[in-house]
Amino acid sequence: MNILAFTDVHANKKMLLTLVKKAKQADLLICCGDISVFEQGFKQSLKILTHVEKPLLLIHGNHEEERTVEDVRMKYVIPFHRKPYRIANYLFLGHGGGGFSMVDRKLEKRLPHLKAKIHPGDKVIFVTHAPPHHTELDYLPLFGHVGCRSITKALRELKPQLFLCGHLHENFNVRQKMDKTLLLNPGPFGTLIEL
Repeated sequence: MNILAFTDVHANKKMLLTLVKKAKQADLLICCGDISVFEQGFKQSLKILTHVEKPLLLIHGNHEEERTVEDVRMKYVIPFHRKPYRIANYLFLGHGGGGFSMVDRKLEKRLPHLKAKIHPGDKVIFVTHAPPHHTELDYLPLFGHVGCRSITKALRELKPQLFLCGHLHENFNVRQKMDKTLLLNPGPFGTLIEL
């Protein structure tokens, strides 16, 4: 399976059109949030991306309200915050929002439910907007590690094959291995990933 993952497009048409071109090589698109600028350009961005006629898994970032994303009723767009999505033995787990807190109590409360969705042999892809704490994806030179400790905890418990996040523009395209998990901030121009 080929995935085109992206984040923090913020309704930028040039970035969206680049994603449309790259999407020809993908089976599935994943957005890690902030597709809009405080919801401005939200539906227009989705309309551009649905022209590729491939599933688009979507979570909200800190620029969208949870309800705005969950209420989307557009062909090909699949909101998956709190709604695991499965294709054969690929299990996509999404947790949107956040970005500025080091603890996410909602995610910690959901962890047992997420773990219960994983079957033996599943290839788990875990997607959040915020980065995990104490990784290369959350490090800012002047501030140190600013990510979410709850996401780091979730990574250790869920043990996904692939983890995707966004939020920190300074860390677009940063990738790191944590045990057997590839961690990646795919950036707004998108990253193609073969699973």
